[in-house]
Amino acid sequence: MSERLGNDPELIKKFIPSWRVGCRRLTPGEGYLEALQAPNAEYTWDTIQRITEKGIITSAGEIELDAIVCATGFDVSFTPQWKMRGLNGSTLDKWRDDPEGYLGIFAPNMPNYFIVNGPNSPVGHGSLLSVMEWATEYIIRWAKKMASEDIK
Repeated sequence: MSERLGNDPELIKKFIPSWRVGCRRLTPGEGYLEALQAPNAEYTWDTIQRITEKGIITSAGEIELDAIVCATGFDVSFTPQWKMRGLNGSTLDKWRDDPEGYLGIFAPNMPNYFIVNGPNSPVGHGSLLSVMEWATEYIIRWAKKMASEDIK
C-alpha cells in the first residue's frame, strides 16, 4: 500500500491502518490508492467551508473541481429506511439498546428478519470477515430449516 501511495507520508498515515490485514476493514479496491496520485486528482483534509459553482472553499483557499467526493461515513443506526413492524406492532427503533437482540442477527419480535453485524454482534476484536461469514452461514441454516420444515 505504501508503494501504491507513492510513499507519501501524509497519505500513508491517513490510509494504511495500524492493525493487521483482515482485522477491521478490507484494503481498497484495485486502482483506488493510485487514483490519489493521479495528476488530475486533488485531495484535502481541510474542512469545507463552502461549495461554489467552481469547486470548494477551505481555510487554505478555493480549489476548483469538476467533481466532489465526500467520504463521510454512513448511517449505522441499523434501522431500515422503510417502516417495518413486527409482532404486536413492534419496531426496530430501539433495537440498538435491546439486550434481547441475538448476536446481531435477530431482532426481538421480528420473525424472519435477519441482519449481519447488527447490534450486539460478537465483534469486539479479531477478524470482522470471520464473524460476517459465521453469521451468514447461521442465517442460511435458519432459512433452509424454515423452508424445508415449512416454518412460518
